[in-house]
Amino acid sequence: MKKIFYIIAALAAITACQTSLINRDDIKSLSEKGLVMFQGDKEISVFLESPGQLSFSIATTNKMEADEEIFFEPADSAEALAAYNAEIGANYWMLPEDNYIIDEWSTTVHKGLSVSDPVTVDIDNNGFRNGVTYCLPLKIVRTSSGIETRPKDKFVFLVARGPIIVTAMSLNGSNAYVDFQSTINDPNLKLDYCTLEIHAKANSFQSRSPYISSIIGVEEQFLVRWGDVSCDRDQLQMAGQGVSLTTAMHFQTGRWYHIAVVGDGINQKCYIYIDGQLIEEQNMGAKGINFGSVYNSCFAIGMSEKGRYLNGQVFEARLWGRMLTQAEIVRNECVLSDPSREFRENKLLGYWKLDNPNAGGTGATDLTGPAKQADGVGTVYNGTYHGSISYTSAMKCPVVQ
Repeated sequence: MKKIFYIIAALAAITACQTSLINRDDIKSLSEKGLVMFQGDKEISVFLESPGQLSFSIATTNKMEADEEIFFEPADSAEALAAYNAEIGANYWMLPEDNYIIDEWSTTVHKGLSVSDPVTVDIDNNGFRNGVTYCLPLKIVRTSSGIETRPKDKFVFLVARGPIIVTAMSLNGSNAYVDFQSTINDPNLKLDYCTLEIHAKANSFQSRSPYISSIIGVEEQFLVRWGDVSCDRDQLQMAGQGVSLTTAMHFQTGRWYHIAVVGDGINQKCYIYIDGQLIEEQNMGAKGINFGSVYNSCFAIGMSEKGRYLNGQVFEARLWGRMLTQAEIVRNECVLSDPSREFRENKLLGYWKLDNPNAGGTGATDLTGPAKQADGVGTVYNGTYHGSISYTSAMKCPVVQ
């Protein structure tokens, strides 16, 4: 079944402050005809598991005194997409011409209205590469009566993404985990800011005291876990620096969650995102975060304090040396297409897909390693497997619950 997403551009609020930044010609145009624009978010996105549709509308700041036709076209080079990728830290690919159809390259704002008829884009996802997000930049070129468009409002970016096929690591809850010995006492892991990300599913929650199912991190610094003696075993905590920050939300077994925990070690704040939504904002303990510390155990996935194992599955784990925004968390939920670029430009410190069953059962590869080794900077945080680990392949991400 086709999915249709309508993004309707709202009227712009033109304030005295904004008007002071517009030249006399702009003021004249604004007072007589207004402006035409792709208003609101620059990006309009659709998730496709099969061919589908995406729709949008264009707005004017004034109601039209007569029908106004607005003409648009694809941005005629990769320059606009490259600039947008750089602006938002993405790696979108241009949507091939054979994968979309737009029947009419104009739309109309009718007399007495300020929002155009919707424009529908048919998108065929056949041939989409696994892990690639595609983008079609469009730009307004003219209107029938010459209404102006400011440069910042001229472009919109239509984004199509599909499910990514992944492999998940299964941990048995009794002796299976991954630890990262090269993190120990690494000065690069003394951070002011951080983000931990991972996809996790619990098969069951711990039934014995202290009722902790460790997910990722290091105890007494920054550990993401389910359960504790201080909360229900199905609640999520960020435990560290003498405090345990607990979500009001209760989690289910057998359900996948994308977990992102953002730490502000300067202002001592912690933000917990589940499936891209901010669900908790709480105060942290002491300033600073040290992922190179050891509290009976070092930085690990599925274990802390030499136990407290996770009975469940995990994939796509990341450690960043900065606070990700909600938009970044949502955009890159399932894959980072260029780990080397993210390390060099965006403070990605460690990246583990946890999907390598053919690696001899010995280690989780840090995908920032090639850039670190090529540049001669940073530490490669390859992990070591312990216990009985198995894998589930051919899964789709995001996981439809």
